[in-house]
Amino acid sequence: MPIEKNDCIGDQKKDSIVKKFDLLAIARFKIASGETIEGCCGELSDEQIIFRYQDRNNKRDEGEFSVGQNCAKQFLSRINQVMPELFDPYSSSAPSTQIITAPGNSGASSAFPTAWDPLNHELYKAILLWCSLNKQIPKFSTAKILADIAKDPAKRINEKQVFEFLKVLSSYKKSLKDLLNSASQIHQMKKISFPLLNRIASKNWIDLP
Repeated sequence: MPIEKNDCIGDQKKDSIVKKFDLLAIARFKIASGETIEGCCGELSDEQIIFRYQDRNNKRDEGEFSVGQNCAKQFLSRINQVMPELFDPYSSSAPSTQIITAPGNSGASSAFPTAWDPLNHELYKAILLWCSLNKQIPKFSTAKILADIAKDPAKRINEKQVFEFLKVLSSYKKSLKDLLNSASQIHQMKKISFPLLNRIASKNWIDLP
């Protein structure tokens, strides 16, 4: 059964999810000013944290859900993980802490240490930029890529997985640059570039910022 909106509200539901599923926090990104997203703990308007889940007894039962910071902290304290790094492409957003430790877990395992592999860090931000501009959460191949990065951010991702993301971009009707230009007409965007990804993308005629 998929985890859907409002399925995470309350301690009992959170405990049931943690008991049934393996969870991994894979991403955290800002929601554009004035926009709202339906999350698993209710409506979100500031930022969202993405969890990937897999049923311990049925590996085919897997997926992703989105929650806000308070709900995420409650899950993270249960599974002994820390908050992922915040990706915020919007210039108008208020400053916020990049890494937040789950409350009560000073020894919590960190899926997102400060020592990132540079390509992993670019890929993390590029996927979240694409998801933010498309008003969606990571799914399927993009979620699996983020999960692999979350498990070992310091170990460079397989270049074949970079190509998987590039294929997602190339199959979409607008390029990442086009989406970013369109968003700039509505929101004040930070200057964003992906030099390492561009070197790989240029071999495949993919248009990145």
